[in-house]
Amino acid sequence: MNAIILTAEQAESVRGNYGRAILEPAYRADLDCYVLGVQVLDMPAFAEVHDVLRELPVQDIPPAPEPDIE
Repeated sequence: MNAIILTAEQAESVRGNYGRAILEPAYRADLDCYVLGVQVLDMPAFAEVHDVLRELPVQDIPPAPEPDIE
């Protein structure tokens, strides 16, 4: 999945309610960063933060690992 990579500070600055939509970057412990799918850049609901998100690095990341359940 192509994802926008964010630090904790960047994730906090874009997190929130945008009309009826919610933007919530996901923390990935295995990568030690927050991520957002690049598809948010095509969503009009998040236009307010598109410029900020476009400046951040994008990389192909693996799916999140399955949790260990015993």
